[in-house]
Amino acid sequence: MQDMRVQMYIPMEPAAPREHVQFHLIEGCGGLTAWDADGYWTSPDGGNIDEPVRVLEVYLEDTPDNRLWVEAVAREYKDAADQECVLYVINQNETFFIED
Repeated sequence: MQDMRVQMYIPMEPAAPREHVQFHLIEGCGGLTAWDADGYWTSPDGGNIDEPVRVLEVYLEDTPDNRLWVEAVAREYKDAADQECVLYVINQNETFFIED
């Protein structure tokens, strides 16, 4: 089985849910790499929004169970942080938006 690289894009605020997701990924994957970035998107009312984000990158075995776990972590963060959407990417070629 191959490994997969997952990058999850998490807004810097609110801090508590972001820190929880970081801890969850570290516990589940044995570590992570994180860096700060600037996120830009169009709001539902058509305005442009920019917000600081943290990119969380982990490597884990590419299995159906691990893919479901990554999705569950993203959904848990989305609900805890009251986000409209959470983005994560697997292996730079599979993009997922977790929405309602």
